Amino acid sequence: MHDATPDIRELVSQVLTELRLPQPGAGVVRGSGIDSLRLAIASVGDVFEVQVYVNGVEMTKAGAGLGMDPYDVLVPANRLVATEQPRTVPIARCECGTYGCGSTDVTIVRDGAPG
Repeated sequence: MHDATPDIRELVSQVLTELRLPQPGAGVVRGSGIDSLRLAIASVGDVFEVQVYVNGVEMTKAGAGLGMDPYDVLVPANRLVATEQPRTVPIARCECGTYGCGSTDVTIVRDGAPG
């Protein structure tokens, strides 16, 4: 079986560069305020996933491959809401459906006043 990890890393790096987003480990980088973020719930076979779109480009597949189950991210509370303290949240899992097998996490940071 082919190890797709190097391919995925290269793809993620290319996508982040094209979208002018920071590379992993780059710390906090503030954008120009024109980027858009959209979440969608989709069914893939017999499972559901939260898909993440940045500027209209679906990013979840470029990460670990399969978005997290909505119940792991949005229920009973939306873990993607920015709070006073930064926190790391799983956003994608391996295509096999297991988070620990392959994963992508995001750090949610509140930047400025809410609203």
